[in-house]
Amino acid sequence: MMSAAEMVDWLGAFPHLAVRRSPGTSFDYLAFNLRDPRLAHRRVREAIALALDRDGLVEFLLGGAARPATGLLAPEHWAYAPAPARRYDPRRARHLLDRAGFRDPDGPGPLPRFRLVYKTSNQIGRRRLGEAIQAALAAVGIAVDVRTYEWGTLFADARSGNFELCALAWVGVGDPDLYYLAFHSTMEPPDGYNRGGYASPVMDRLTARGRRTRDPQDRRAIYARVQRRAAHDLPVVPLWWEDRVVVQSRRLQGFEPAPDGDLHGLARAWMEP
Repeated sequence: MMSAAEMVDWLGAFPHLAVRRSPGTSFDYLAFNLRDPRLAHRRVREAIALALDRDGLVEFLLGGAARPATGLLAPEHWAYAPAPARRYDPRRARHLLDRAGFRDPDGPGPLPRFRLVYKTSNQIGRRRLGEAIQAALAAVGIAVDVRTYEWGTLFADARSGNFELCALAWVGVGDPDLYYLAFHSTMEPPDGYNRGGYASPVMDRLTARGRRTRDPQDRRAIYARVQRRAAHDLPVVPLWWEDRVVVQSRRLQGFEPAPDGDLHGLARAWMEP
C-alpha cells in the first residue's frame, strides 16, 4: 500500500493530471496526556520535542509537503506570532531527561529510562510516523510501544484521555479562540478539546481575555502571548503545517485551492472541452 506522498508522485506521472502544492493551515501535533506523572514534567516534554528531527520527518514521511510548525497558527494567519523553534538536539534532550530525574540506567545500553505507549491509526502514513517517533525517542532512552487502532477507536481513546502519546491534527485552523477550547483548564471533554489535561493559570487568563476582546490589534497582542506560553509549556509538540496538495485534471480551470482545504472554490471552476 502506498503512502499519500507516494500516491501523489504516482498520479503526477500521468500527463492529463497536474499536481499543485501550496502552503496549508492544517496543524499536526504530538499530543501528551499530562495526567501521566512523567509527561507532567515540562522538561520531559521539551526533551521529547528536541528528540524529533521534524525537518527529516517532513522529508521522509511527507515528501517535503509540509513546514515544521511552531504552534497552531500558520504564518499566514492574521494572529500568528513567531515562537522560539526547538531544533533537533538529542544531546540536550538526554540532559533534560537527566535533570527531570529520569536517568538512563545503563548509559548507551538497552535499558530505557521509562516506557510510553503511542497510539495511532492503522493508516500507513500514521504507522510510519509512529515508527519514526519510536526510533527517535529510543535514541534518547525512552522506549515507545506503538499500538495501532482503527480511527474510531483511536479518536474515542484520545477524546476520553485514554492515551499517553498520540499524533493528531487540527484541519483548517481558523479563529485563534481554538487556543481556549484546546488549552483552557475547564475545556476537558466533553466541554472542549483539552484532551491532555493541560492546566495553566496564565493560559487560562490569556485565552479567556482573548475571547472577550473585540479589537483586532488587542486580540493580536493577546494571542502573541498565548503562542509564547504554549511554546514554553508544550502542552503538545507542534509537528508541521501540511501543504495543501491538489491533484487535478489539466482541463480544470478557475480553481484556487484554499489553505484550509475548503473546496468551495470548485463552484467557480469549469472544465475545458
